[in-house]
Amino acid sequence: IGLMDDLRSNLLSPRIRLVIISLIFGVCLALIPILIPQKIGIVGLDFLLNKAIIGWIITLVFCVGFVNAVNMADGANGLIPGIITIALAVFYMEVGSFTYAIFMTTCGLFTIFNVISGRLFLGDAGAYGLGSMVALNGLFLHSAGVFSAAFLAVLFAYPCIDILVTVSRRRIAGRSIFLPDNDHLHNRVYFYFQGWFRSKTLANSMTGVLIVSSSSGLALLGYTEAWWSVTSNKWAWVFLAQCTMYLFAFVITGFGRPISQHVTEQ
Repeated sequence: IGLMDDLRSNLLSPRIRLVIISLIFGVCLALIPILIPQKIGIVGLDFLLNKAIIGWIITLVFCVGFVNAVNMADGANGLIPGIITIALAVFYMEVGSFTYAIFMTTCGLFTIFNVISGRLFLGDAGAYGLGSMVALNGLFLHSAGVFSAAFLAVLFAYPCIDILVTVSRRRIAGRSIFLPDNDHLHNRVYFYFQGWFRSKTLANSMTGVLIVSSSSGLALLGYTEAWWSVTSNKWAWVFLAQCTMYLFAFVITGFGRPISQHVTEQ
């Protein structure tokens, strides 16, 4: 689906893409029910997840939302590939699977090249593909008891928080949630970095590196320093801190920014 859109822009409308992605994930979850979590540490939600159909729907909404969140957040050099590289590195260190090592190395090399040169982009195909891969693997590793939902939330904090804020502000502004704009946090940070660096590539890359370091980088630091076990729900406190940092940064970076930058659609 992503490749089709890369080859011919707007070939599929956002709604059609959403329907097709939903059908694909819906079939996947129906064929592999182990991917549907039974417990994530939230009492009311745990009760619903244990109801077969409701659990399937909730997981389906999460998968579709996450993949679109990854694609939506792919707006700065090294941002999404950096997050995916860190996630795969943690998966590899915890599980030891050679497959994770291969994907980690490949994605890591892509991230370095993307940050340095600003060339070779993931596109929709790369964002959808990598997003789907880590979503399904994250669900599998959670169901296998390897990671808690709280730790995975910290690992993928930026795209998850960004899509919730983005959908909310578009609805409040009366705009379609499907139409892109230039008012994500990474757009706001990039706007300020443009005034600090002469090179647009450097400003773009610094945006990606900064956001990755303060989101998924925090999960990697906590993992290597063994703050808590990766199966602990205490990581939820770190996720709440990330939410607070995101909102604070979003407000601060909005000061002095032209109104046109807030609403311009790409």
